Amino acid sequence: MKIIQNKTALIIIIGTIFFLFLTSCKNEVTELSSIEKETAKKEISARINEIVEGAKQLNIEMAMNPYLDSKDFLIINADGSSLDYSGMKEMNSESFKQMNVLKFTTINEKFRFLTKNKVLLTWFGKNELELKSGEKMKIESYTGTMLFEKINNEWSIVYAHESASQPQLEE
Repeated sequence: MKIIQNKTALIIIIGTIFFLFLTSCKNEVTELSSIEKETAKKEISARINEIVEGAKQLNIEMAMNPYLDSKDFLIINADGSSLDYSGMKEMNSESFKQMNVLKFTTINEKFRFLTKNKVLLTWFGKNELELKSGEKMKIESYTGTMLFEKINNEWSIVYAHESASQPQLEE
């Protein structure tokens, strides 16, 4: 009986060591150097600027370029609804058609480095818009959380979640 228990214990120990060895070999390197982090921040901020500039020009293609055109893309809107890439593009395209002016202003960006190729960005800003009807509105607090993934050597938004204060009519 004692020999069987020792063999069982030995098998469990060997199995555990083997499992730990296998899982430790598969871990993705997640640490970026300070220089790599700064480079990623600049590249991701440039992608955000594409969105801001595209919105300013009411250019849907430019504004959507940083988002990954994929069936896996998902955005949660400020009203709690969700859309895939094509739904988001269609909704924004229709919105742009109703506007004369759309201006986003970046207040702050906070980066969380998850892996070498995945970064969570929380963007804090505000926006102003003018409808073709002449109505002007401001949204004082607009926050977007975006999961960026480096795909084909380019940072793309694969997931986003937006929150915003109520639009205020300007007089």
